[in-house]
Amino acid sequence: MIPLLTDAEVKKMKEYFSGLFKDTNQLMARSKEKSEQLKSVTSISTEEHARVVRELKEQHAQELRNVQERHVGEL
Repeated sequence: MIPLLTDAEVKKMKEYFSGLFKDTNQLMARSKEKSEQLKSVTSISTEEHARVVRELKEQHAQELRNVQERHVGEL
């Protein structure tokens, strides 16, 4: 029986998914940290809240693009 993937390909895939998992966990941890920081603020204006949320979305979108580009390059 011929294997579908070589050992080298399996190793490369494991490294890829391990890196992707690590990057995703780091992104989630930073997001949770920012969320906790926002919760700790006693009162902020609606405009300030909207600005922070918008900035976080932009940062996360860019970080996700960077992760995707890096991992696509590894394939």
